[in-house]
Amino acid sequence: MQKNLYLNKNTLNAVIQRDDLKYDGKNLIIPSYWVGSLQDFVSAVNINSIPEADRQDLNQFKDFLFDIEEYNNQGN
Repeated sequence: MQKNLYLNKNTLNAVIQRDDLKYDGKNLIIPSYWVGSLQDFVSAVNINSIPEADRQDLNQFKDFLFDIEEYNNQGN
């Protein structure tokens, strides 16, 4: 992957970009074609190895990825 670091002239926020992955200083921008890979990685996590306080966040992230996949598969 190639990494670019530059300043956004409009907002003066640092922006980091690696290929199609972007960070604008506030938001992570991940292309939807990464959803399947992210689901595989997140599903492989042993839920018992995560502190209980973070489990709800993990489950919400899983649900979020599932919703994206469902949206992308509409009409197929």
